[in-house]
Amino acid sequence: EAMLTAIQGGTLDGTVITLPWDGDELSGFISRGAASIYAATKRFPTGILLSPAQWANMIGLNDSNKRPLFNVAGNPQNNLGVAEPGSPVGSILGLPIYVDPYQGTTGDDTVVVLNGEAFTWYESAAPLQLRTNIVGTGQVEVGYYGYGSAVTLSAGRIFRPKRLTT
Repeated sequence: EAMLTAIQGGTLDGTVITLPWDGDELSGFISRGAASIYAATKRFPTGILLSPAQWANMIGLNDSNKRPLFNVAGNPQNNLGVAEPGSPVGSILGLPIYVDPYQGTTGDDTVVVLNGEAFTWYESAAPLQLRTNIVGTGQVEVGYYGYGSAVTLSAGRIFRPKRLTT
């Protein structure tokens, strides 16, 4: 939840995107995201975060001649990047993609262009504790105790759609 809240604080795209994507909308969104992140932070985007449903949509993108836009089965012509059903990683316009199974399906915030320095992780200064004890059943219960928090350092390093509509 902390990461979703952080993503929702990111910069909104000014363009309403109609799903399913087409190649023009996808490349336009990523291009606007790269420009927005650079203008706000003087840093470049380092990746694209996708829900599994958005990843599947992108793998299936074709041009008007029904040729795949992604390099499936080694097709070097006409591709926007590499995205294959057998791997949850690839690239779009040179940016690595990461599929997050905890994101929603195809609604808002299910595709995000970002700079990885937008977030950080803080842990408690106290050492983490590992505790074990034997409960009444004779089983061993193990507890791992510590505190942590995800923090957004710069909302300008996150670019998300204004609205995805169908």
